[in-house]
Amino acid sequence: MNVLFIVLGIIILVAGGSYLYMRNLRETIKKERAKLRNFFNSAIENGTLNDKNEDGHTPLMVAVVGKFNKTAIKLIEAGSDVSVRGETGEQALHLAAHHSVPAVLEKIIEKGADINSRDMQGCTSLWYAAQNRRDDNVEFLIEKGAELDIVDDQFGLTPLMIAAQNGAYKVVDILLKNGADKTVTAENFGTAYDVGKLRLTGNIKENKQAINELERMVKILKIEVTEK
Repeated sequence: MNVLFIVLGIIILVAGGSYLYMRNLRETIKKERAKLRNFFNSAIENGTLNDKNEDGHTPLMVAVVGKFNKTAIKLIEAGSDVSVRGETGEQALHLAAHHSVPAVLEKIIEKGADINSRDMQGCTSLWYAAQNRRDDNVEFLIEKGAELDIVDDQFGLTPLMIAAQNGAYKVVDILLKNGADKTVTAENFGTAYDVGKLRLTGNIKENKQAINELERMVKILKIEVTEK
């Protein structure tokens, strides 16, 4: 059990590092909103839609991370290439699954994005939506045909397992309702039930309602063994 807590801590640190990077990027974007609007307009007018900045992101990617949802749609309609990859293999759909709304995801998919495309860590857009408790985007991606049980390359976790690890009980409900496989087992973590149980018993502060929901989540993730 101690080993599991240590490895779970590693996941949190790795995911946390990515989260901090994206949070800092968002904060920078907020401070530069006026300049960025000119940047987006210039990209459309000058045909530099697919040029990358120092972070390896196109104007569309920056718009998605900065939650410029209307602008993101304008950039897509103007001809942005949704298949361009950033420095960690992320594409616009991966970023939108985390930061944006279903309307933007829909435009990206209509433009030809592969809904099950994986980044350098083997994570899909559904994986990121599940990780970040984006139940709206999880539902949308499933409706559009996202595969439910693709595991990431680093930890072998499915979207269901990463949702359980993050206490995203609404996402867990949606995934199970749509047929996510709760028997998938990761080498160092066990099943989604095992991961969810660690979330519940770990040193993580939750309010009373959240604890009740986490207890319910763990209960429905348990695999019932039928007697033969």
